[in-house]
Amino acid sequence: VLDFEESDYPALAAGGVRLLPHLDDLGRALLFSFPGYYYESSVASMVRLFWFISHAAIFDKEMSDIIQIKGIVALTGSGLFVPAQVPFNSVTESQRFVTILGKDFFEALPIKCRSHHQVSPNEIFLRLFEHLLYFVDFRWRPRMSFYNGQNVRQNLTALALCGMRPEIIPLEMGGYLEYNYQQWMNDRISEDLIISARAASSDTASEISESKHSQRVSAMARLRSLLQTQRTKELTLLQTITNSFPRPF
Repeated sequence: VLDFEESDYPALAAGGVRLLPHLDDLGRALLFSFPGYYYESSVASMVRLFWFISHAAIFDKEMSDIIQIKGIVALTGSGLFVPAQVPFNSVTESQRFVTILGKDFFEALPIKCRSHHQVSPNEIFLRLFEHLLYFVDFRWRPRMSFYNGQNVRQNLTALALCGMRPEIIPLEMGGYLEYNYQQWMNDRISEDLIISARAASSDTASEISESKHSQRVSAMARLRSLLQTQRTKELTLLQTITNSFPRPF
């Protein structure tokens, strides 16, 4: 976290991509992305966020072996609660993002991405899909599944058939899982600052190191503030989504 540029902080705080805490029925990790959390982020920031989350998963003691052996499943949705606009404010930027993730990204990491499930894509996505598919590696296309229905129960039933029960599906998609990404990020910040403080106190050039550590503490304070603001917005959105989905299913 400490190595991110300050221009990346909004994307980090919003958490457009997240590693979920539970595995699917086949023992695969779930990588969840929600367009409503990254529409205002830059392509560069989102790519760095994907890179960071992937590395966090690789180095996680519980997830590392699972991800490298059984792989991950990418889960994206739901367009029902996303503004009808082009991601990253232009088709060209969307092409860049799809090209990086669809052709280059997973080949650069020791991660096996088994499939991608896109749930309830919005109208803009459906219009652009045929055009954007050209930028996705041909080996990846057969692994992509789309659930165009506007019925949440039907979508959850379809995902359950693929090993993803409602209990591990986020609230943003009508599932039961409420995942506090901002708390996860705060925990990562705390861990990184502890490591930074130890390095500063043990470094021979302590004056420079302590100065750098102080700068990092100040920068992380700004990021924590953004995380708190984003969490407040997120809770409001989750309440709206929860009220829109009849329960229990």
